[in-house]
Amino acid sequence: MELKQSSLTLTHEQRCHVCHELRHRIKSMVGISTDVTIVNCGSIPRSEGKACRVFDLRKVAANG
Repeated sequence: MELKQSSLTLTHEQRCHVCHELRHRIKSMVGISTDVTIVNCGSIPRSEGKACRVFDLRKVAANG
């Protein structure tokens, strides 16, 4: 999701409404409940917002 700079001036009530709406849409489209929080621009470290590769290092079972 991407928010434009103009949407950073939301009131607390507007932020709560946006969070509620996003939770509802995700639940109806994907079927899972989520926790949505809107934070200030720049408050999430860049590395946490980017995708990273995950390697499965578990040993494969011989009969599995």
